[in-house]
Amino acid sequence: MPKSGSDAVLWLTKAAEQGNVDAQINLGVAYLTGEIVDKNPKLAFYWYEKAAQLNDSKAQFNVALMYLKGVGVEQNDDLAIQWLKRSAAQGYRGAEEALDRIHAALKKT
Repeated sequence: MPKSGSDAVLWLTKAAEQGNVDAQINLGVAYLTGEIVDKNPKLAFYWYEKAAQLNDSKAQFNVALMYLKGVGVEQNDDLAIQWLKRSAAQGYRGAEEALDRIHAALKKT
C-alpha cells in the first residue's frame, strides 16, 4: 500500500505493468526498503523477477540474492546460482564475484 504522497508509486506501477524494466526495478527497491511504500519483500521479489525475466542483469542479481537469503521467497541455493549465472553471463560484476566466492567456498569443503 502506498504511503502518503506517493503518486510516484502509482506511475511506477503503471509503467512496470507495461513492461518497463526500470520501473520494475524501482518498485522492487521500494518494496524491499519500505521507503515510499509499506515494506513487502514478496512484492519486491515479484518486481525484481519481472525485470530479471526481461533479461536485466542487475535484477537477475537481486533475484539471486533474494533466493540466497530467503527474502520474499523461499531460500533456494540452486535457483540463486542459476540467476547468478545468467547475470554473470551478461558481465554483471557483482554476480561474477558472488559466483567466484561460492566456487571458492565449495573447493574448501
